[in-house]
Amino acid sequence: MAGKLLKVFVAFTMFISLMLVKNAQVYAAETNLETETGAFTKPGDIHEDADLLSELDVIGKKLNEKEMKTGADVYRWLLDINYLNSKYSNSVSSTSIKKEYDRALNHMPFETKDEKGKLIYTGNQYYSDMNTVLTSLQKEIKGEKPFSPLRDAKDQDILNQIKSGKSYNDLRENSKMSDEDETYFNTYYQKGQGYRDGTIKLDDYKDWINNLRKLNKKYPNSSVYSFLSETLDDAYEEGLSGYYDQIFGALNSLWDQTHYDFAHVTSNTLDSIEIKQNPSVTTYTDGETFNSNGLVIDGTYKQVWSDGRTPTTYTVNNMKYTTDTSTKLTYYDNSGNHITSWPVTVNDGVTSKTINVPITVKAKLNSTKLTSISITSQPKKTVYTDGDAFKTDGLSIKGTYAKTYSDGSVTYEDKDNMDYSLSSTYLSVGQTAITATVTSDGVTKSVDIPVTVNAKLDSTKLSSIKIASNPTKLTYNEGDKFDDTGLAITGTYEKDYSDGSKQYYDQANMSYTVVDGDSLKSTQKSVKVKVSDNGVEKSVEIPVTVNKVVKEASIDQLYFVSHPNKVKYKAGDKITAKGMKVNAVIKKTMSDGSTVYETKKNVKVLTSYPYAVAQIGSTVLTITYKYKENGFSDSKDLTQDIEVNKKDTHLVNVYKPAKVKIKSIKAGKKKFTVKWKKTKHARKYKVYYRVKGTKKWKSKSVKKTSCTVKKLKSKKTYQVRVRAINLTLKGKYSKTKTVKVK
Repeated sequence: MAGKLLKVFVAFTMFISLMLVKNAQVYAAETNLETETGAFTKPGDIHEDADLLSELDVIGKKLNEKEMKTGADVYRWLLDINYLNSKYSNSVSSTSIKKEYDRALNHMPFETKDEKGKLIYTGNQYYSDMNTVLTSLQKEIKGEKPFSPLRDAKDQDILNQIKSGKSYNDLRENSKMSDEDETYFNTYYQKGQGYRDGTIKLDDYKDWINNLRKLNKKYPNSSVYSFLSETLDDAYEEGLSGYYDQIFGALNSLWDQTHYDFAHVTSNTLDSIEIKQNPSVTTYTDGETFNSNGLVIDGTYKQVWSDGRTPTTYTVNNMKYTTDTSTKLTYYDNSGNHITSWPVTVNDGVTSKTINVPITVKAKLNSTKLTSISITSQPKKTVYTDGDAFKTDGLSIKGTYAKTYSDGSVTYEDKDNMDYSLSSTYLSVGQTAITATVTSDGVTKSVDIPVTVNAKLDSTKLSSIKIASNPTKLTYNEGDKFDDTGLAITGTYEKDYSDGSKQYYDQANMSYTVVDGDSLKSTQKSVKVKVSDNGVEKSVEIPVTVNKVVKEASIDQLYFVSHPNKVKYKAGDKITAKGMKVNAVIKKTMSDGSTVYETKKNVKVLTSYPYAVAQIGSTVLTITYKYKENGFSDSKDLTQDIEVNKKDTHLVNVYKPAKVKIKSIKAGKKKFTVKWKKTKHARKYKVYYRVKGTKKWKSKSVKKTSCTVKKLKSKKTYQVRVRAINLTLKGKYSKTKTVKVK
């Protein structure tokens, strides 16, 4: 009995405990929900699905700005809108949103082609249409007037369910994803991304799809359950290509639906402030006060969430602040540190934050003093003659000032084009400088300007001339005129100054006169050239060579140095002069009347026989030398005794053969045959031939009146000619004929 009573007591105690816990949960939930009722009445408040709405707004704007045409984010945008719409199916916008969702989903990617085939982006139109009806839903969810009935009814329904004993998790459309499922989700999400960008080798994608199916089946109440199931089935059969965007969009929406329900902000605190825009004035001088005009401070608030997610932040622009604008700024603070910033404070009634605005404080200028002067630009004229006035044109004087500040620092500043005074106006010989003086605030500084003062020039006269370059021609014949081409004369002048000094300078290309160059004589060794300048005359001799010229020339003597080796011949033999040498003495009368004899050795002579063939009965061979030189000519003979004996009766006389006449020429394969008439006095014939257009002739000798030439180049045109030969005598060439061989 005691045991039974104990069991009853324990059971009763557990029941009472459970009721107390349940009542505590209901009270906490009711308190939180009632606290949230009427949310969005002030900036920064978040209520239920508002964070998801904000995320959808960011993605939608990207779509509207043409930053996306398709992709997982676009599918996520549509699927999350459908999820929210299903939660608020009794809203006034629900039907319209469902229609826009179906229309947009069936028209991805958001681009089409016009009549000309050009791509036209249509995503902004779908965004505009969806945003119109989505805005109405947002206002109903937030409970904005006159859209509060939906929000009030939703809140009351949730409150009633909590009071009846349901917890937060009981009220979720989808259970919150467990840590184990989050790890599972992230593992296969990352693996799919690796498949997509190629960083992971695609092995068995069907295994990947099956794992996603397992995850999807755990959340059958999600709005993407059917969409993801169908997409995974299609990808399983057809391959992943073309289904990545739908799969990742659905996974992202599933994540949103298992994480964002009933989260709310538990604290909202000013976390930090920052300078969004510096004040208009940031540079001050010691003694001025801080001016905050133009300064803009933004604040960042930190939000802590009831579901333990990572805290979020938002920015409040142009926050009110306070700062000291009456205290005078100093270069150093009380600790001796240089002031580089000024504090500004923001206090929102709960939290106070201070930030330092960077500024520059310059020391105050106490004094300015001239320390030196210098020449920045020398005068244009620095060389003068004794008694000249100094010219200031181009002269520029710079002053350097020392500026002393309240912090003890010293800076230096230059001032150009200072006003100055000069120590003198007129210059004298030997003077090397003139002094410029500048006075500023009782301080006087000076600087010397270098000058050169020369003595006065009294006179300039020509002192000598010289040959700068000789004429091109220096050798002449007697009677020629001097040619001064190429001749250049340089004159040297002497400058005398008032102080007794002298200077010399050269003047090139002087004008001159040739004195004795009209008709040169053989005895002349030079030609005189003179230059006259202001009554002064100077001359110079140009060396030349003048040769005598020949007035007359004739053969004075013609003699044998050695006689021919052969003087006995038989009729018909060729006369030979081998071994014979003849010298000629030429007598020349020169232009000055003198006589000059010149011996020409081994001169070329002619024999008395025109065909150089010994003829019977000849006893004398006449040898003739014809002299011709420089327009003079003369002729003289020598005789050489010879003996000619009879050889054959028919060779008493030898005659030159006549010109050959070609009868025909016939082409063959790589050959031709030429025929001609028999020619008087001919002992044999010679056929000449060459390829047309070339220079070198080839030849072939025959005794007949025809000839065949073989081994020629095929398809070539040849030129052909023939002439007769009688011993050493050759007849004229026939007319040239052409033939094209086969």
